[in-house]
Amino acid sequence: MQPGGYRRSSKDILTVPEDEILSAEVLYTIVGCDVRYEKSK
Repeated sequence: MQPGGYRRSSKDILTVPEDEILSAEVLYTIVGCDVRYEKSK
């Protein structure tokens, strides 16, 4: 993740139990004002 970027995951990886972090899915990533990745629905 670059400085100034934002990533949204399916789980809050800062608060879930450690064993659940690896199962979190990235939903989208924004860098600057550009959506660089968005999970297809």
